[in-house]
Amino acid sequence: MAQSGHVDTFTQDNLPPREQWPAFKFRLHELRYPERLNCVTHWVDRWVEAGQGDRPCLLSPAESLTYAELNERVNRIANVLTRELGMVPGNRVLLRAANNPMMVASYFAVIKAGGVVVATMPLLRAKELSYPLSKAKIALALCDMRLGDEMEKAKAQSDELKRVVYWGSGASDALETLMSKPGYEKFTACDTASDDVCLIAFTSGTTGEPKGTMHFHRDMLAICDTYAKYVLRAEPTDRFTGSPPLAFTFGLGGLVLFPLRIGASTVLLEKAGPDELLAAIAKYKITIPFTAPTAYRAMLGKLIAESGAAQKIATGLMESFGRKYLLWALVLTAFIIGIPLFYGVGFVLVVPLVITLSYKYDIPAVYIGLPMLAALSVTHGYLPPHPSPTALVKQYNADMGMTLFYGFFIAVPAIIIAGPLFNALETGAFFVIDELDASMHPLLTRRLLELFQNPQANTKGAQLLFTTHDPALFDQELFRRDQIWLAEKRNGASEFFSLTDIDPAPRNTEVFLRNYLAGRYGGTPQFVTRFEDRELSASK
Repeated sequence: MAQSGHVDTFTQDNLPPREQWPAFKFRLHELRYPERLNCVTHWVDRWVEAGQGDRPCLLSPAESLTYAELNERVNRIANVLTRELGMVPGNRVLLRAANNPMMVASYFAVIKAGGVVVATMPLLRAKELSYPLSKAKIALALCDMRLGDEMEKAKAQSDELKRVVYWGSGASDALETLMSKPGYEKFTACDTASDDVCLIAFTSGTTGEPKGTMHFHRDMLAICDTYAKYVLRAEPTDRFTGSPPLAFTFGLGGLVLFPLRIGASTVLLEKAGPDELLAAIAKYKITIPFTAPTAYRAMLGKLIAESGAAQKIATGLMESFGRKYLLWALVLTAFIIGIPLFYGVGFVLVVPLVITLSYKYDIPAVYIGLPMLAALSVTHGYLPPHPSPTALVKQYNADMGMTLFYGFFIAVPAIIIAGPLFNALETGAFFVIDELDASMHPLLTRRLLELFQNPQANTKGAQLLFTTHDPALFDQELFRRDQIWLAEKRNGASEFFSLTDIDPAPRNTEVFLRNYLAGRYGGTPQFVTRFEDRELSASK
């Protein structure tokens, strides 16, 4: 490790023994950072020094800052920290606020002054705040006045926390008042080492006590110079926004570090539900949003609902499929809707379609509705990013893309069975399927056919007409002789005939499958030349 710039050596003293560290192999030239490094200068100062300080940087409904304005605010807060509040390099400072420009400026100010940030989510209560205060030995906190109640309760419970400075209070000791002093507009970044700790990010604690993960200055830049550069591939003209709190590294990277590393801009929203995100995307012309899969689905559902896309999808498919295959068009419609949407959202969209089409085509609503709801249910249960399959992906460390890929192969036959086929059983319909066994396991195909043949299950006399190339279904225990039909080419035309048409007709005691494969019934491929003879002739 390089010579530390920290006076308070708490973080250095609490790093794991060096023999437990991974081997760092900085093969990319972007990762070969200098020994002396303060990462904040790479996000803010460099753009001002390059004459690009007027570029938009942080935007929010309450205020917007250019890079130059953010730089001055960071410098002023850093001066307050070091001159007014006695912070020395290596001290930990707790930050508590929603996603807003003041939170970002405070974040950068602590790091620029050589401190170590411990950011916390706005929803945390006093008991939850007391753990990082104790674990990280935090004596100073900067907090949004709107979150002051729980902060004061946490201070009363903590033996470590000595002072909380609020912004937004308008008081004489408020952060804005302290940072307004003349001469505070400039600040020289602390001479920290590239492997000095600048952030302790605590986990949520869902599996027990929160764990504090320590991040070096170089780590903060590395995520920008690897993932963001080579995977995200954003441009300075891009505009970011999202829902994750800045206290989570997902939010910190996606909403602040990635855009500022390339001189782009970001929109910070204190409330960022699906509705707010959609409005912000439209208003600020967002090009890169960061949020959870469930939020993307909710936003897409809202767009589909408001735009009438579900009706347009159904209408287009029905025109393509025609009246004869209306049911399949509706199943496909529900499948398309169900992939990105929550079941509840999809249900709300499907029900009006069912009622409208039932009235238009004079078809019972149940006949249309059951297959569509079956398609929604299957996508919800089998395909990510729906909750259950997504949870299983995480539990088994599976690949999300491959799970989705294989899920389609399971979902399609499941929809066929749970939708149109079971609907046929319920309504006593006549159903036609070409190559029934093409996408189903043989045992599943057989079980389905047994349901149609069982009078207790098929109480309304539903009929299934299907084609197959599976000889295992050629079984007298499954079908009567008059239910098995064969196709054979004769004189250039296809001729269809049942086993009862054969003279003499097969006896029920015969083994149908064996005799069929022996060619006794017809309907088998005819080979003009044996392959062995062709190979023998070619070799001569």
